[in-house]
Amino acid sequence: MFALGIAAGFGAALFSSLSYIASKSFINRYKSPYRLMMLAHVIMMVLAMIVLACLYGRYELSFSLKSILLVLAAQSGFVTAQLALFLALHHVEASRYSSLLGLKILLLSLICFIFMKQPLTLLQWIAVILCTTAAVGMNYSGYRISWIAFIYLLFSLGGYICSDICQVAYQNGTKADSVIIQCFASISFSYLVLGVLTLPALFFFKWKPREILWAIPYSSFWFLSVLVLFFCFYEIGLVYGSVLQATRGLISVILGALLVRFGFGKGHEDESTTKRDWIRRGVMAILMIIAVGLYTYGKTH
Repeated sequence: MFALGIAAGFGAALFSSLSYIASKSFINRYKSPYRLMMLAHVIMMVLAMIVLACLYGRYELSFSLKSILLVLAAQSGFVTAQLALFLALHHVEASRYSSLLGLKILLLSLICFIFMKQPLTLLQWIAVILCTTAAVGMNYSGYRISWIAFIYLLFSLGGYICSDICQVAYQNGTKADSVIIQCFASISFSYLVLGVLTLPALFFFKWKPREILWAIPYSSFWFLSVLVLFFCFYEIGLVYGSVLQATRGLISVILGALLVRFGFGKGHEDESTTKRDWIRRGVMAILMIIAVGLYTYGKTH
């Protein structure tokens, strides 16, 4: 299942990149990332219910106090990270901010090493540093960000790391007929809880059915990305999975270039990309590929 875990990591990166593109379509149309977030949580709640219904009888979820607290902590971390992201976009460009989120790989590696007693070999540490450098450098322009944007960045990083760790912990307590069902059922339950908690928010703002249709692509791709991502985490570990997930930066650049090339890139940042930017991205892409190769070699030898 190791190879399947690696494939799931790349799949998560692809679906995450597609969700990013879909979110830009919604935000460019309705100018409200908060509206997208609330509608997406409800849509993903429906998707979660479908998954749980299809797998019914093949899993046994845990409802102990510890398990419920883990689910709430995971989703609180996720929502905190998303809110910090949207608030930060008022102070810094999206491409620069998303690149700085690549620091998550290094921070998560340190947390796993110090607090979770998961040692890495020298080769794997080199891979983590290379991957972090590539992720941050993919779109980073080199200019300093404001203190407020930096604070939001810390909340985003902390939220995503908390979400990943707590969700994996809850997932490990779920019983199922297979690992895939275990991962899908636990993730779906978490997003079901998040959707239920979000429902009251729909009564505090006006929305139209057409907005739901425009939010479905983002919601679907994001939900698919987390399903396969946490299967990836289960099979190959948090750090290695995060290294593979970081390739979404490279995938996003490729997809963005393709959209612009075929005339679908209106409003996309790659429209104004210079030759120097492409050279930098090419170097970072090579570093990313080397990092994945080094970590894979260090994991299997």
